[in-house]
Amino acid sequence: MTEEKFENALSLYRRTVYGLALTMLRSKPDAEDVFQEVFLLYYSKSPEFETAEQEKSWLTQTAVNLCRRVMRSASKAPLPLDEVSKMAAPQPTADEAAVWEAVQSLKEKYRTTVYLYYFERMPALQIAKVMKVPESTVRVRLSRARKILRDKLNGKEWFDE
Repeated sequence: MTEEKFENALSLYRRTVYGLALTMLRSKPDAEDVFQEVFLLYYSKSPEFETAEQEKSWLTQTAVNLCRRVMRSASKAPLPLDEVSKMAAPQPTADEAAVWEAVQSLKEKYRTTVYLYYFERMPALQIAKVMKVPESTVRVRLSRARKILRDKLNGKEWFDE
């Protein structure tokens, strides 16, 4: 793999991989470890892709798999939600902070799906491939997550249906 290709992928997908790891693990050190491992695997395996979407999907799926491995092996307590919120976004508005905290309070399967769909703008079909679930499961998770978020945010509609 060329250094240029690696640096390009790193600059394009660093936020996606780190944000996903932080969202799933709610631990900055674990998210950093997963981030490094994802890009180490990317560099060492030098996978070839026909499209940028395939490359993003590979990196995202690798991150999900590594996060799941960390969650299975770790008996670590996740960071409190206010600590995760501080790390996730610089100087959010009060409304953005409330939405982010509400998303972080969701169960992992909803939190990850919401993060990929709304924050990373991944289509449901691609999320289904990354998460290794049917597309209908992704849509159900999004629907349920929106309902939970609507309740947590006192009826405010922050996410489209």
